Amino acid sequence: MTTIGHYMERDHRACEGQYVLAESHVMHHDWAGALREFGQFRLQLERRMQREEQVLFPHLDRTSGNAASPTSLMRGEHGYLRAVLELMDAAIVAGSGNDFFTHADTLYLLMRQHNLKEENVVFPMADRLFDGQVTQLLALMDCIGREPPAEATAPP
Repeated sequence: MTTIGHYMERDHRACEGQYVLAESHVMHHDWAGALREFGQFRLQLERRMQREEQVLFPHLDRTSGNAASPTSLMRGEHGYLRAVLELMDAAIVAGSGNDFFTHADTLYLLMRQHNLKEENVVFPMADRLFDGQVTQLLALMDCIGREPPAEATAPP
């Protein structure tokens, strides 16, 4: 059985790999490639944050009954990450590698600290609290960011 920690850590690594592709395009001043690959990175990262904000964090808050749950801190950090991503996107559009890498340093630090908190505190807590519910929660998280099947959107 896959744990929430394993599922989300795999997601972290996929985002990191996509970021490396985007960064490579910036380094080579391939702005079209950078925009495409950075867009994919942002999409993956946003999907990950939505999985946490829409499924994992609300479940943690309800199950733990802890008003001081780490989820409020994590949500706040997501806001910071989104703001830095906007700045990095603008740097690509402007063709400014210097601005991109200045913001990339900030992103790296934020993401590194954020991911460590999730991987060492939040995900293990979720795996302990959700024993027996993990499969259902993973299925819900897996649906975030996916298009519904065509037949599901067709009128009756």
